[in-house]
Amino acid sequence: MKRSVLLLSLLIFLCLATAAQSETNTHVANIKNLTGSVSIVRDTVRLAAELGQQLFSADTIISSADSSAGILFTDGTSVSIGPASEVNITNYLFQPNNNEYDFSLYMNRGSALYSNGKLGKLSPESVKIHTPRATVGVRGTRFIVKVD
Repeated sequence: MKRSVLLLSLLIFLCLATAAQSETNTHVANIKNLTGSVSIVRDTVRLAAELGQQLFSADTIISSADSSAGILFTDGTSVSIGPASEVNITNYLFQPNNNEYDFSLYMNRGSALYSNGKLGKLSPESVKIHTPRATVGVRGTRFIVKVD
């Protein structure tokens, strides 16, 4: 009997650990379009961006001069990154069934065009774009951020 309880406990623990691991590895966005040279820094590794490539929280997207990238998040939010830009996906959480939302980008330099998706409509206070000198909150559905 003790052995069965121990095995059942171990099985439940493994299921929960697997579910937590897959949740942290879930992609949050895809590269929708690319022009020029764009790279992604993930866990200190620099990757060349490709069309359709999955993006995860903590990824940093870097575009060189004369380059740009379009990013489509899973809730339908789009961010177009302009030339010579660097944007980090600080946090992204879209779980409408649990009423949990978070959209946080850090824009170190360059420009970006933000267009609202479901997350911004359901929880506009959860959308924040940070820059070295300011934080942008959503009060509309579309705006441009430029950091010199």
